[in-house]
Amino acid sequence: MKTDHPIYLFLRSGPEAFRVLSGGMELQGPYNACSLTIKDIERRLDGLVEPDGHDGPTYVVEFQAQRSAKAR
Repeated sequence: MKTDHPIYLFLRSGPEAFRVLSGGMELQGPYNACSLTIKDIERRLDGLVEPDGHDGPTYVVEFQAQRSAKAR
């Protein structure tokens, strides 16, 4: 997709990007963000946000958008 690389770059900018893309979720502790392709099933994730040195949850970020006449 044309948006994959910009989303990845945005996620790499810091935890505020994750908060914006997730609708307000905040990361607790340090995290690393990367883009990942799962070769066996040929699926690409827009972003994978993994805990860095702690047992926090791992988040998969997949950005979806579609046109809507109701959107403003």
